Amino acid sequence: MLIGYSRIGNVQPQSDVELERMSLMSYGCAASNIYSEQTASSDSRPQLDLAINSLRSGDKLVVERLATLGYTASGLGNILLKMEERSAFLVILDVAGQSMDSSTKIGVRMFRTLQAVADLSIQQDREKKMENLAKSRKKIDS
Repeated sequence: MLIGYSRIGNVQPQSDVELERMSLMSYGCAASNIYSEQTASSDSRPQLDLAINSLRSGDKLVVERLATLGYTASGLGNILLKMEERSAFLVILDVAGQSMDSSTKIGVRMFRTLQAVADLSIQQDREKKMENLAKSRKKIDS
């Protein structure tokens, strides 16, 4: 099954939601299987959670752009991990003018690259926290 997800920023006109919905329906998503919301970049995204929770093995989450899923590599990594746990696929309709479908050989490679980039950010965040913890401990011991 194809599950669509559309998210636009609070500053974007409401008409942008309809454009994304039309694009998702053109790809094959049923209108009843499209989750949409308008949020700020830092807001929670309950409709995205619902879309991911509705995925079953073999389903595809379809989005217009990668930024629809999030703006941070670690946030994106968490979403990709949830999808992998559900054995679901990701379709991004516009990646530099091309589409990406993680159910294809090339799409799998692109998906793995996205995961690797997200993992770099997570590792960097972890290292910074460990460094700050070590500095704090040094101050306490001094």
